[in-house]
Amino acid sequence: MFHKAFSKVNLVLKIFKKDIDHKKHKVDAVTMIYKKIYDKIKINKSTNFSVIYLNQAKQKINIENCSITRTINWLKKTFNQINLNYKITVIKNIPIGSGLGGESSDAGYVLYYILKKNRIVLNQIQLKSLAIDVGSDIPFFYKRYIIAHVSNYGDVVTPIKIPQVFIDVYLTNINCSTQKVFYALDNDKKYESHVNTKELYEKLKDGQFDNNLIYNDLQQYVFENYSKILDDYRKLNRNNTNNIIVNGAGSSLLILKF
Repeated sequence: MFHKAFSKVNLVLKIFKKDIDHKKHKVDAVTMIYKKIYDKIKINKSTNFSVIYLNQAKQKINIENCSITRTINWLKKTFNQINLNYKITVIKNIPIGSGLGGESSDAGYVLYYILKKNRIVLNQIQLKSLAIDVGSDIPFFYKRYIIAHVSNYGDVVTPIKIPQVFIDVYLTNINCSTQKVFYALDNDKKYESHVNTKELYEKLKDGQFDNNLIYNDLQQYVFENYSKILDDYRKLNRNNTNNIIVNGAGSSLLILKF
């Protein structure tokens, strides 16, 4: 039986300067599940742990040091008493490098599945360790909320009221390097965030969403490194009739309608 690992979109993404102690960026974001695009995951008991990624044609994909493997290693370190011998098969539909959180979604579902089987719920200290050591998007997928306020290193995930917003995702089919985008941000000596989170979250409490407050701090660095994404953005927004932002550190574009 295959399970669905849904993609995600960042309606708002504020990035703080890199924390010296953890060498990570704190975030302040509104993250939402996007159900139209998802990976398929099959989890079977086995004599050892293995993970296989396949494309839609069922051909093997090589993903080195993948998030599922790193999550399993984190579980071994954190809960050495549980059985982690599973054969995991992932059929990839979420494009790699799109910013839609494919690897993190896969890992978050595997984490949720295994911990539910063992009747374990992660506490806040463990969630912080997971976010810092494995991936900042994984706690959001583990929590399985439709939409949430995600903060700190990605470990503080608070559900919020679903706003009246309709989203389309435009795929540019470019594998955008998260590392490359953050490197550009870290080397921008004039960098400062432009996200007004306080006013935005006050509106979200009432299920409202102000399109004048949406922003992605990573957008300019995606454009700097990938001119084709900027070209697609300009074509989609030629008449300024749509509200469009880059999704996270990836190549997909969000078209928001209110």
